[in-house]
Amino acid sequence: MKVKFIYTIAVLVGFMFASCDDQIMEWGKDPDHGEVTTAELPLQLAEKITRYDVLKSYAKDFPIGIGMGLDEYLSNQSYGKIVNQNFNQITVGYAMKHGPMVGSTGALNYIMVDSLMRTLTRNNLNCFGHCLIWHQNQNGTYLNGIIAPTVSYTNLIGNGTFEASGITGWSKYNGSTDALSLSTTAYQGTGGMKVVNLESNASGQWKTQIHTNFSSTLVSGTKYILSFYIRSEAAGSVRCSTTGTTAQYQGDQTTGTGWSKITWNITSNGTENGFNFDLGKVAGTYYIDNVMVYNEGTATSVELADTTKTRIIGNAMQSWISNMVTHYKDKVKAWDVVNEPMSDSDPANLKTGKGTTQSSDNFYWQDYLGKDYAVTAFKLARQYGNATDKLFINDYNLEYSIAKCQGLIDYVKYIESKGAVVDGIGTQMHISITNDTTKIDKMFQMLAATGKLIRISELDIQVKTANPTTDNLATQAKMYQYVINSFKKNVPAAQRYDVTIWGVSDNAKEHVNWIPNDAPNLWDATYARKHAYKGVADGLAGEDVSSHFTGELQY
Repeated sequence: MKVKFIYTIAVLVGFMFASCDDQIMEWGKDPDHGEVTTAELPLQLAEKITRYDVLKSYAKDFPIGIGMGLDEYLSNQSYGKIVNQNFNQITVGYAMKHGPMVGSTGALNYIMVDSLMRTLTRNNLNCFGHCLIWHQNQNGTYLNGIIAPTVSYTNLIGNGTFEASGITGWSKYNGSTDALSLSTTAYQGTGGMKVVNLESNASGQWKTQIHTNFSSTLVSGTKYILSFYIRSEAAGSVRCSTTGTTAQYQGDQTTGTGWSKITWNITSNGTENGFNFDLGKVAGTYYIDNVMVYNEGTATSVELADTTKTRIIGNAMQSWISNMVTHYKDKVKAWDVVNEPMSDSDPANLKTGKGTTQSSDNFYWQDYLGKDYAVTAFKLARQYGNATDKLFINDYNLEYSIAKCQGLIDYVKYIESKGAVVDGIGTQMHISITNDTTKIDKMFQMLAATGKLIRISELDIQVKTANPTTDNLATQAKMYQYVINSFKKNVPAAQRYDVTIWGVSDNAKEHVNWIPNDAPNLWDATYARKHAYKGVADGLAGEDVSSHFTGELQY
């Protein structure tokens, strides 16, 4: 370190006076202390903050984590540098939740999170999994879709499923079709229709026709939909045609080894009394199932039974947790399994979405699986993860509502009474500079009494303005330090899992969807350290780190 010693003008003047009169005390000297050195000169706060080391250097007792955005981390160099240098682990704010991970079919898209994991590995950072089951940031469109009422139509085909009635009502027209039979190869259920076609006439689909009659003649001018599922043992071709005074013909449709759904929309001329599957163009073996001809105006909606919904949503939970936890079990060793379960208005009970207007981003698993939804979630996470994984339940406002804190503790006891194991409890702590510190202490004491691992999972402190004063920032720093001090004072060392700060900076781009028009973080909008940085570092270190700094200027 290079050090430059600066003599003040006052000291130099003191030397001048000393040369003129030995009786005048030398300026800058204390008879009991000796010469004043530049190392003893006072440092301004801003200079002190710049001299602090990275945060993780002060986190000796437990990891210090950061809740961050995946996109910002991978694309913003300043943001990424702060994360890499200061923290032991990260929590992804959004990208690992059900909503962004699960597509319209229920399949998971791992691409972006896999990219994140590779980057974290290069930077020696761990990932805390957040979160498996919540009521927000869910693919509600998919989940509500799989339990939506079933829509049924009046089918004008007497036997389109080939189950109880086999192939009754179907017959062979034209050509030398080798066989028409019932098959166990089916799109749905146990039965389907098998057609072995020997014709191969490029211009003669009609040379092989499989026919059935409508249960009633179609109504002239009315729109109808014909739909069916088909597959063939090799590439094939099919066309539909109607029978009656004036026939209608569909264009040729290709078939393959996988099941495909084919639909044909027609407007009736009033003479149709039946239709054909025309298969004479390409020889081969075809399978057909779920044949329907219907008028959309005959639709009826049937609500699924509650027991059916419970079964379907239970299967969806198993699919989501098993796939997510299995895919990342080599990278993620701890999870928020259940997030924000307790009601704010009735803190002894669970949240519910019943009676509320829900968006496509919301889905309340507990409304379908009941109080045991968390029991199931913890058992699944344990089953598909590593035996040593740490599994947490997480909630907010526990420092604000002691009743909610107690409600969460009681729910953990209930979960474990049903055979699941909860390793730890996370308290989010989205608080402000005016929070009641006595309640903060009380919360930590209550959580510690459970014997569980305890973590501060999403700490940020609002100042209630986007343009804080120096006093606002000093109070914020004091509150950050108080929270960490209280955590260390009230939670035994063996139970302290981590402290995670929620968000990197006060940059407006990071606060479009979270605490806009405020300045809650440790770095300002330009990624410079704030007074709050010192508060966190001093809390982690257990002392005023800057008390060891000297007045020597550094460059």
